[in-house]
Amino acid sequence: LTFAARVIRNRILGYIKKLRKNYKDVNPCEVISLDNVDEDEVRFNMDFTIDPCSQTPEQIYLAKEKLGDIHTALDHIEKRESEYLKYRFGFDADAERTHTETAGHFTLSLSRAKSIEKNALDNV
Repeated sequence: LTFAARVIRNRILGYIKKLRKNYKDVNPCEVISLDNVDEDEVRFNMDFTIDPCSQTPEQIYLAKEKLGDIHTALDHIEKRESEYLKYRFGFDADAERTHTETAGHFTLSLSRAKSIEKNALDNV
């Protein structure tokens, strides 16, 4: 982004934040349809802004790139350690699990599970 684009973006976000302070009960992730606006319906500027909960194309691309780098790194360690980290941090199921859940899944003691995780992270 150019400097001007960053300044404009920051000004817009500042304006949106200022509007949000006035509307504390508004859900920021609520999707508002522009198709069903009646002529007599009152709408505020905030109702027509971009959804703050959506990701930009740049954020989506960077997340995919980071995930690809992680999977590449996991391919370079032992299969056992790779499977452990994938399960523990939810790379396959998008659900991070606790040490206890992971140890139970692989039928390991908690201390052994922590040891495997430490070694695996060091190897990555």
